[in-house]
Amino acid sequence: MRVAIVSQGMDYVLPPKQTSVGVCTYGLARHLAARHDVTAFMSAKDDHPPTTLADGARFRSIPSSRIDQLLARGYPRVSRFLGRVRGSGPGRPYSASLCCSPVYAWRVARELRRARPDVIHIQQSLQFAPLYRLLNPRSAIVAHRHALWDDAAGRSATARYLRSVDAHTCVSRSVADHFQAEFSDFRGLVDIIYNGIEEDPEDTYKPGETRSKTVLYVGHLSPHKGVHDGITAFCEIAEKHPEFSLDIVGPPGAYPFNEVVIRGDTESADLLLRFYTENGRWLSGQEATTRYSEILHALVPAHLKDRLRFTEHLPHAEVRRRMRESAVFMFTSVYREGFGMPPVEAMASGTPVVATRAGAVSETVTDGVTGYLVDRGDVRGLADGLDRLLSNEKLRVTMGAAAREDAIHRFSWTAVATQAERIYEGLLPKPPGPARRRQRVATPPEHVATSRNPS
Repeated sequence: MRVAIVSQGMDYVLPPKQTSVGVCTYGLARHLAARHDVTAFMSAKDDHPPTTLADGARFRSIPSSRIDQLLARGYPRVSRFLGRVRGSGPGRPYSASLCCSPVYAWRVARELRRARPDVIHIQQSLQFAPLYRLLNPRSAIVAHRHALWDDAAGRSATARYLRSVDAHTCVSRSVADHFQAEFSDFRGLVDIIYNGIEEDPEDTYKPGETRSKTVLYVGHLSPHKGVHDGITAFCEIAEKHPEFSLDIVGPPGAYPFNEVVIRGDTESADLLLRFYTENGRWLSGQEATTRYSEILHALVPAHLKDRLRFTEHLPHAEVRRRMRESAVFMFTSVYREGFGMPPVEAMASGTPVVATRAGAVSETVTDGVTGYLVDRGDVRGLADGLDRLLSNEKLRVTMGAAAREDAIHRFSWTAVATQAERIYEGLLPKPPGPARRRQRVATPPEHVATSRNPS
C-alpha cells in the first residue's frame, strides 16, 4: 500500500526539534513503513535535505514560500484588527484558516498527484482537503483531528471540507465526541487513532528504583498550560516537603487565544482571558508571552528560588530521562487538550501523574490508579494530589508501575499503526475489482474507542 502522510506547514517533524503533531507524523510514518511504502510530507525547516530516510519511511521537505511566511507573520495582526472592528475578539485561528501555509499545501498536492498514493492521511489541516481531493481524485483521504477547532473554523466551512474526505479520525474520544456533537448529521464512523509513544529500549526504569526528589512539568510556558497553577500548588506544599524541588521544562511563548479557546467554551475563556487582555485591549503575542513569563517568576517566593528551576529547551531524549528519574509528573492544562503527550510519556517512564481533567487527559490518566486527576484551575486539588504522592513513596512506586504498564499497552506506536492500517484497508477496493469505491471503515477492535454518528 502506498501511504502519504501530510503534516501541517507550521510543524517541525524531524527530531530533535519537533512539534506535537510533528511527533505524530514522524512516529506513524516510521512504524507504518515496516509493511508499506510510506512518504511523509513536511515543510522544510532548519536546512533539511529534500528527502530524509528513517526506518524505511521517506520524509519529503517541501521548500518554504515567502508568501506563507508573510501570511504567518501578518495573520495575528489582521485577526486582532478584525476582532476589534467586529467587537468579537480574535477571529478564526491561524491553524484552521486558509492562510496557514497555502503555498505549501499546493506544492504538496502537486507532489501527491505525481506520487499517486493509495491513501492520503492529513494531519489536522482539514481546510486543504478539497485541494488534495481535486488533484488526487482516486486516492482515499483520511482526515485526522488533533484538536477542537471545528467550531472556530466555522461550521459551514468545516462542513464543506468534510465532503472531500473518505474517513474521519480523531486523536481522542474527547475530540471525537465534540466533532459528532457539532456534526450530528454526519454519516459513518469516526475512529480514534491515539498518539503513540516510543518504547525506549534504553529505558532504565525498574519498579522500586530510587528516584530523584523532583516534581517535573514539561510543556510550553503558555497560559493555556496552566503553569501558574502548578507553581502555586507546589509552593503551597513546599514547606511540608523540603526535600523536593520543581523543574519546569519548556519554551516560553503564549499560544494565540483563538487557538486554545473555541467558540462557546466559556469555562476556558474565564480561566485564560486575563492573560491575553489589558484594560480592554487584546495583547499581541509577544506582549502576552512577556507578561506571562513575568507572572510565573513573580509567583515564586524568594525562599523557594533555589527549589524551582526553569529550563527552556532540552532534547527529547533528555526529557524522557528526566521523566524516568522524577518522583512525580505534573500536567496542569486549563484548556481542552486534544490528547496531551507529556502525561502519557511520563506514564511510559513509570512516573505517576498529577493532572487536570483537560479534555483527553481524562482518557489517558486513570484517576487513583496511574495518578490523580483534578478539575481545571483547581490549585487546591493539584496541591493535595502532589502532597499525597510526595508523602508516600510506596504509593508512587505502585502508581508508577501501573502507569507504565497502561501506557505501553494502550499507546505504543505498534498499536497505533495497526489501527491506522485497518482504517486504510477499509477504504481500498478488494482486488480484483473496479476503481476505488468510497465505503465505510472496518470496525476497529474492542479496545479502540469508536462511535457512530446518528443517521
